[in-house]
Amino acid sequence: PQNGYSDKFFGRLMFPIRDDRGDLVGFGGRVLGDGTPKYINSSDTPLYRKSRVLYGFNKARDRMMKERHAVLVEGYLDVIACHRAGVKEAVASLGTALAEDHAKLLKRFCDKVTILYDADKAGEKAAMRAVEILGDVGLQCRIALMPQGEDPDTLLRQKGAEAVQEAVQKAESPYDFEIRLLESRLGILSDEFWEQIPSVLAKAQTELDLERHVLRLAGQHPSIPNSQAAAAALRREVNKIRRATQKGQPNEVLAAAPKIKRSASSLQKAEQILLIIWLETDRRKEIADMLLETELWQTGTARLLAQALSEAETFEDVSEDLQAVLLEIDATIPQQERSAEVVQSAEARLRVELYTSQIRQQEELLMADSSNQAAAAQRKELIAKRNELKQRLTGRGR
Repeated sequence: PQNGYSDKFFGRLMFPIRDDRGDLVGFGGRVLGDGTPKYINSSDTPLYRKSRVLYGFNKARDRMMKERHAVLVEGYLDVIACHRAGVKEAVASLGTALAEDHAKLLKRFCDKVTILYDADKAGEKAAMRAVEILGDVGLQCRIALMPQGEDPDTLLRQKGAEAVQEAVQKAESPYDFEIRLLESRLGILSDEFWEQIPSVLAKAQTELDLERHVLRLAGQHPSIPNSQAAAAALRREVNKIRRATQKGQPNEVLAAAPKIKRSASSLQKAEQILLIIWLETDRRKEIADMLLETELWQTGTARLLAQALSEAETFEDVSEDLQAVLLEIDATIPQQERSAEVVQSAEARLRVELYTSQIRQQEELLMADSSNQAAAAQRKELIAKRNELKQRLTGRGR
């Protein structure tokens, strides 16, 4: 322009940005054709801060609350494509990396987040960073990268809504994702891979997760042809790393190990309801067996607390940091949410999640070997158990 002034968003496709209440607080703009930067946003104002607003949140909120699940994508068009494909709980951060305030906002409305980023190095790195931020506020995460060269928008246009939905449904745990990344980055036959994989395997939250990968990898060991011997060698390395971790030795393994956040906010509501029953001495038998089931508890703090309570006789036997968590839960859960019926429903919800995880593990075994009859039978049994619990929960309206 001759006067030297031009609109900040001139020549750009405009995206209105609304906060969680649906109020218009800013705009985003994508360049039409070539040009840089590709995206720009309104500057921060008293009403709008990029680190506190998620694009599409006002549209995704109701589905998010109903499903207790969110899908996190990279940009405006990805959000729009997901909603068009029926994935209506999709949101995106605005021209900035995921921030702690974003995670806290999600935590208010859901318990689980599926991260759906582009399948490139930047997307992989951002996904692992998002897992850390989301995990710090107690959100469970799964990662579902797009096929190479695709994003939700191109996938929707080329392969349809079912392809986008399938990408979300096939999300994997951060543990499985990190192992797969290491395999693709270093190659399973490289010495560097076999030097690094024990440290990743040691992060397994359950022995079932560990054994699944140990048995799969053992048959591909480049220097130990006997798969049983290779599996035993892997287990020894993993146990060595875990012992070092327990002794508090300062090394790279400890730096990579997952941190346990000792806060009531990091527990699921169902976990809080069950664990707080321990404070009522005459009701401890209701949860005694559950405290010993490590795999039942979905969060690290809950597993730690369950183990401590299973070994304690009095409140003073519990460490001070875990005492603080119990007291925080006690102040949060009202008495009417501690009835026997609510406790049974809480247990059922955790078992549904456990069975879902175990079903997914059996399906992975079947993908590797479709003739595995034991895995097929186990999967069928787990699905029946899960469906029975779901029907029971539906009947109770919980």
